[in-house]
Amino acid sequence: SKRKNDIRTFKMSRIRELQITDQLFDRELPKDFSITPAYKEEYNTPIFVLHFSEKIAYTALGHIHKAQRVSGRENVRYAGSPIPMSFAEKHYHHGVVMVTLDEGCAVDIRRIECPQSIPLISVPGGEAASPEKIIEIIRDLPEVDGEAPYLEVKVLLEEPEPMLRQEIEEALAGKKYRLARIVSAYRQEERVEKEADGWKKGLQEMSPLQIAQSAFEKVYQTEMPVDLTDLFQEAYISATRKEEEEGE
Repeated sequence: SKRKNDIRTFKMSRIRELQITDQLFDRELPKDFSITPAYKEEYNTPIFVLHFSEKIAYTALGHIHKAQRVSGRENVRYAGSPIPMSFAEKHYHHGVVMVTLDEGCAVDIRRIECPQSIPLISVPGGEAASPEKIIEIIRDLPEVDGEAPYLEVKVLLEEPEPMLRQEIEEALAGKKYRLARIVSAYRQEERVEKEADGWKKGLQEMSPLQIAQSAFEKVYQTEMPVDLTDLFQEAYISATRKEEEEGE
């Protein structure tokens, strides 16, 4: 059998190779330890709530852009990205985490927010609007000082309009805004409503994972990737465990 101090390696999602020891999780790990759906089902332990040893002064996790603590622990965190990486992240509180270490211990953990140097503006602020309304809003955009904001335009169309970008750029002429992207949506209300009714009827017969996979395929017209499937299962198991604990 392997010694307790042996280093194990497992592959997970976008992490190519992660070396771990029994000490990392403060427990003896099974010989076949790996982060797989089978392991999670058997041990009911999502990777993000695995018990990191208290001996670790600070655990810095990456990839997720939204800053957050893990399992409520101050010294196990995703610092998040210092700037928005997309318009979907413009309302996140971006920043960095400053950790002060003294003799191997984290004596101070402080989050420092990063100012948004370049504003991200969506037109309109809510749901997509007609091209006519969009042009009207753009023409009424106020003058700005400092860095030119990035602009996202959300337009609701009856059918494709090849001249739409040109019309938007003409409306922006002379204004200090940078057109970053145009998001087009189409009116298909009657068909969408019928599909939604049929979809809702089948929800009671589907598992949470099947519902998530169906919604993903509906939006992106492709199957949900394995890494996202694994993340969903981890989140679902974690939420179920928390609900059971609160009900006790």
